[in-house]
Amino acid sequence: MNNAFYIAEDRGKGKQGLVRNYIYYMGCMKEWDKKLFFATILVALPLVASMLLQTLLPSVLIQGLEEKLPIGRLLAQMGALSGLLWLLGTLAGVMQEYGYTGQSYFSLYFMKKYVSKIM
Repeated sequence: MNNAFYIAEDRGKGKQGLVRNYIYYMGCMKEWDKKLFFATILVALPLVASMLLQTLLPSVLIQGLEEKLPIGRLLAQMGALSGLLWLLGTLAGVMQEYGYTGQSYFSLYFMKKYVSKIM
């Protein structure tokens, strides 16, 4: 069995687990750029909400048709849900793009720590 990757715990001297490394990475990110940290953590919220709305949209349409709602009210409900879905998708895309861009420069944080340690 390959002992190179540990998920939750340290099993030998000097070896860090994946979870500890991720916690250290996120702590350093919070120290370097708080907006990047929160964008990375909170990007899941609009993604999950949009998935729930995608699931809810057809059921609202079918329920409106079964209850024989006026077409204007049905279109208003569908438009509101579609608009919210678009807004959440846009928000998630902006947060992801900010995270990708910020994380591409985040390696400079570790380079700075390394260089200041040497000098």
